[in-house]
Amino acid sequence: MTKTSPKYNPYKAENPFLAMSVIGLQTTSVMTEMWLGAVRGMMDASKETEKQPEMNPVASASAEASAEPLAEQNDDLKKITGVGPKLEQVLNKQGISTYAQIANMSAKEMAKIGENLGFPGRIERDDWAGQAKALIEAKK
Repeated sequence: MTKTSPKYNPYKAENPFLAMSVIGLQTTSVMTEMWLGAVRGMMDASKETEKQPEMNPVASASAEASAEPLAEQNDDLKKITGVGPKLEQVLNKQGISTYAQIANMSAKEMAKIGENLGFPGRIERDDWAGQAKALIEAKK
């Protein structure tokens, strides 16, 4: 049999151990590439999560907004239409606990927080900033 004959099979060598070695090497090569691809994917994913900043867009603004102790700083966010007890807890965990923080949010911050809450556009639609400003004025 020659290499040009139509019945030539490179995996069927005169030495069966050689044929098995070739097949084994090909299988090992494919499996190694799959494993390396998975490892690369995990490494890329871990780099992406390390790059993402912690979600707290208005924490610095709140620190500048008031010099009062934290215990006296919290407002009843449930007075804002659209904010219930559960949503107030979520906002507090994100560092949002005062009317001033909500009133001073930029449009970008509102959009980001709305996305994180699972209610895109709700903050703007319910005019939380306007409500918060009215509640600040009512406290004076």
